[in-house]
Amino acid sequence: MEDLKDYLKIGVITGTHGLLGEVKVLPFTDFLFQRFSCGKKLYLLHPRLQKPLLLTVEGYKKFKNKVILKFYNYNSIDEVLWFVKGKLVVPLSWELELKEGEFYYRQIIGCQVETLEGKNLGYIKDIIPYPANDIWVVEDGKKEWYLPYISDVVKKVDLSSKKIIIAYLEGLV
Repeated sequence: MEDLKDYLKIGVITGTHGLLGEVKVLPFTDFLFQRFSCGKKLYLLHPRLQKPLLLTVEGYKKFKNKVILKFYNYNSIDEVLWFVKGKLVVPLSWELELKEGEFYYRQIIGCQVETLEGKNLGYIKDIIPYPANDIWVVEDGKKEWYLPYISDVVKKVDLSSKKIIIAYLEGLV
């Protein structure tokens, strides 16, 4: 299986849906339509594969916090059952053009978190996507704590210096 560093991870297949070859995907992208709409190409990375499998989306719909996808030429549950736990990725060269204030998760992970006063609080270790807002997992060397990605808390994201400036709220850490 190829190395993930060459790709953007945009989702993981968590299960099948129905009997006609649909799969449930937990998305790791805010750009659902741009990544999963009909005709879009994705690669499947899976331990059973020696190289990525190119898939073309035939059907797409949102379902709770997941996405239901149907791929061309896969028409039964038996054909897609082994996809479960596979990662859906696109090559880095397929990055979308982002608007001001938008960024990829991979750009945020590893950034230092500082208060408006300059106190270092740790670094972003992971991102947990939620419908209302993402939660950024911060590691401070002793413990992990959660930082809600909301405008009342996150005041500045400076990707060039890899710093996140926050307004510290009582009880946050």
